[in-house]
Amino acid sequence: MAFVLSKSVTYSWPVILEMPVDGGRFKKERFTVVFRRLPQSRIDEILLLGQKLRRVAQDGLPETEDLLSETRATVREMIAGWEGVKQSDDDPEDLEFNDENLSALLDFQGVGGAILEAFGESLQLSKAKN
Repeated sequence: MAFVLSKSVTYSWPVILEMPVDGGRFKKERFTVVFRRLPQSRIDEILLLGQKLRRVAQDGLPETEDLLSETRATVREMIAGWEGVKQSDDDPEDLEFNDENLSALLDFQGVGGAILEAFGESLQLSKAKN
């Protein structure tokens, strides 16, 4: 089978993050993002950003406002939609993907980093680490 250059400009990928809950526990949250296919030069830049975020998390350093702003801007560039993001557990419909709702999603602790991590996984980087 031949390699086709005119693939879809987007693809869906799961995002999994652990949110702190009462009692000193974490709850796994899942949703799906629709990533844009980006040129390799931009992917390389995004991967460097992911490395910076991991260093900050591992070393316990406070995240700088510049790094947070860069993460939010990068996530805005990377994603074109989502599935499984709801206003409440009882809501049968997904929250509309728009700038306001994306801003609200990115205000949750760890979401931007989890999206960047999922992006790396979608490039099969996690398999290369194992």
